[in-house]
Amino acid sequence: MPVNEWLIGSLKDFVQATLTPERLARHGLFRASVVREMLETHYSGAANRGNQIWNLLMLQLWWERYVG
Repeated sequence: MPVNEWLIGSLKDFVQATLTPERLARHGLFRASVVREMLETHYSGAANRGNQIWNLLMLQLWWERYVG
């Protein structure tokens, strides 16, 4: 799957809106500052965090739909 292409392209705004500190705080599983740093590192091109971001995104969406 072209996850990195999706995250950098058509899903970038969606990812940033979904992984906001406010939404992450609803379940409290992740430190928002760490997630923000991961996103910044990925989108600046300093490191490829695509798979980690994809997993966080899927967990956040699952949690919101089925738990929260």
